[in-house]
Amino acid sequence: MAPICGTSHNARCWLCTDSCGLFCAGLTITLIMFSQWTVSKQIITTIHAWPWLHLVVFNLVGALALFSHLRAMLSDPGAVPKNAEPLPCDSQRLREAKAQGASHRKRTKGWCHRCGAYKPPRAHHCNVTGRCVVKLDHYCPWTNNAIGVRNHKFFLLFIWYTFVFCVYALAILVHTGYTSIKTEEGGPETFGISVLVVGMCGVLFGLFTSCMLCDQWSVLSTNVAKIDRLKGEELAVSSEVNEVFGGRTRGFHMHWLLPLNVQYPKSVHDDVMGFRVPEATKAELLVHESVEETKNADGASHDIENPAENDGNGSLDDIKRNEETFSVLQDEAATSLINRSR
Repeated sequence: MAPICGTSHNARCWLCTDSCGLFCAGLTITLIMFSQWTVSKQIITTIHAWPWLHLVVFNLVGALALFSHLRAMLSDPGAVPKNAEPLPCDSQRLREAKAQGASHRKRTKGWCHRCGAYKPPRAHHCNVTGRCVVKLDHYCPWTNNAIGVRNHKFFLLFIWYTFVFCVYALAILVHTGYTSIKTEEGGPETFGISVLVVGMCGVLFGLFTSCMLCDQWSVLSTNVAKIDRLKGEELAVSSEVNEVFGGRTRGFHMHWLLPLNVQYPKSVHDDVMGFRVPEATKAELLVHESVEETKNADGASHDIENPAENDGNGSLDDIKRNEETFSVLQDEAATSLINRSR
């Protein structure tokens, strides 16, 4: 039975089960929610000018930071599936590796000996998740996930909105404290311990996220992940495709600010990922699911109608029809692959 959560090939939902990462991610979510509640409850309600506007904007930024964090944590970072195949330009090198045996494959750059499967040129193995990830930048314990081609956008949005959230909270704290002292309505003693904790966290996380944003700027400007940059490998696919936020052009778009899935043009999708999934495999999975559903439905109906005379003839006929459909889909997939290679 496939696990519900995990990073294995057959896991239903992506979630790294590293204990340290789970603790750090849970701590991050707790601090953001605690800061939202403290600033909204104890600080913003005391502001005389436009308190409801500050309340809406502050909590909106906090919600975007939380949602971006969850998307970065629960999204597949770009893990290479088991049935991944090299692109036509890489096929010859992999065929030579397979012809020379398993020992040579383990030394080949296009083969991961830990996964026992094909590894695209821009993929690297993540020891925490146990998977090869396309454009692996690093493993982030605060999101409890590897940062790769599919969730790099969510990671950047998380640190950006967290930075804005911290600056906003500190600005409100400083303004409220200065106003209370100036008008002699109170002083530092009026702020509780929870407010002081929020202020300290705001300073620490504000500095941390600002450094992370500066560090990630090179990834945005060059489309090259940190690991590839450290190795001196310039492997960007195209300067016209934004591999972090998606889209064909690298000009700013509003969808960059929202934690939505990254979409690439179909013409360059396989080039960005560095592998392709055979069409025959997709058809086989669909037909297999259809056969299983037919067998289960027919078996149940025969048992109900006449349990003593249930010989399964109807189920066998359905399976034969599905096998014929599968052969047609295989022919179509083979034709499609031949046309692509041309």
